Amino acid sequence: MKKTKREKLEERERKILLAAHDAFIDYGFKGSRITDIAKIAGVAEGTIYLYFHNKNALLQAVIERFYSKLTKNAVLGIKTIPDVMGKLEFLAQHHLKSCLEEWKLLELSTSLYRRMPDYQSGGYYKLNKIYVEVFDGVIQDGINQGFINSKLPIPILRDFFYGSLEYSARTLVFNNKLNEQEVVIENLLNVLKVGVISNDLNKIDSKKLLQISKQLDSVKHLLKT
Repeated sequence: MKKTKREKLEERERKILLAAHDAFIDYGFKGSRITDIAKIAGVAEGTIYLYFHNKNALLQAVIERFYSKLTKNAVLGIKTIPDVMGKLEFLAQHHLKSCLEEWKLLELSTSLYRRMPDYQSGGYYKLNKIYVEVFDGVIQDGINQGFINSKLPIPILRDFFYGSLEYSARTLVFNNKLNEQEVVIENLLNVLKVGVISNDLNKIDSKKLLQISKQLDSVKHLLKT
């Protein structure tokens, strides 16, 4: 079937974004040239400027594409999971895996948006906000069900959840311990069960608490090495 003009334009843009992604990962932002990106994409250099007015705009589009996909997969992933803890486990696995796969891109995004005075008005901020709202919705459902302690502010829980995963991802990458992903997820969930789940402390015996304490110690050791 013959492609429409719009489909051809979208396909060309997709090729440019994929080429730019690979160039930014391999050569960094400063080391990537529009000329090289055009060659990888199989288009003329001038064609790129029809879609993106400079290299900053191209990087921003790459990052926004990443966050759109991240959010879509998060929403689809929790859709068929009935319980709150199951959804949180999926979101934790999904975020950690994504951070590890796109660590260099996330570092680039941090350096780019840290320099932007109008960060909160940009597309990256809005997409990131939409992404974390998936987590917020799961927590709110848990509160409504009486499953999660309603006294804990959702923004604090969100920062703890994603902050822990991103710090752990950095540690796993720097120490070449990618096989420790399940340890990170297990211990994060255990912390949530003890500190977040409503009245859960009353249901956990001393042996379980000791087990969780040992698991937390293993995470501390992992993060320090």
